Amino acid sequence: MQRSATIADILSLLDELEGKVHQDSRLEAEWEAALSEQPTAAVRSDEAARFREWFLLERDSEHLGAPPVQAFAPQEIEDDSSWARLLDNFLGIFRLEGTRRVEGREVLDVADLWSGRTAHLPLDILSGASIDSEDLLLVGRLVLADDEIHLPLPGLRLAHAPGLARAVEADLALARHHQPR
Repeated sequence: MQRSATIADILSLLDELEGKVHQDSRLEAEWEAALSEQPTAAVRSDEAARFREWFLLERDSEHLGAPPVQAFAPQEIEDDSSWARLLDNFLGIFRLEGTRRVEGREVLDVADLWSGRTAHLPLDILSGASIDSEDLLLVGRLVLADDEIHLPLPGLRLAHAPGLARAVEADLALARHHQPR
């Protein structure tokens, strides 16, 4: 197994990016304006993590013309660096597909409901939730940690309710029908 960026390295890079945002008065103003539209992000740690990921990784900055992660990325990036892993993150709504052993580790296979892209997560990501549940979805961002395993960013949420997975799949099918790619 090839070792690359760890989640600690990637979280440190997110800290660095957030620091750059707060050091620039124009970016700080954008942060505060966006935060005022999502007031729970200021008081709830789970909402704060999701807000941070959205602002740094998704949201096009008016000042930068791109998300901060893209604007501040170095010109040359090594394939297995934290920068490469963070830039290659992907957001999804993931359905559980099952478990298996990969290089001596139990992993959880998940599939993004929109793209069909699959990922392998450490089994302990479920924190006691049932692996057998058809109604459990994981919503958030994943980064590739090594050649096989993805890790979630802190904004990942587990969603569980009777009929949830089927309802989301039906909604996505309807969205595809009305707006094919």
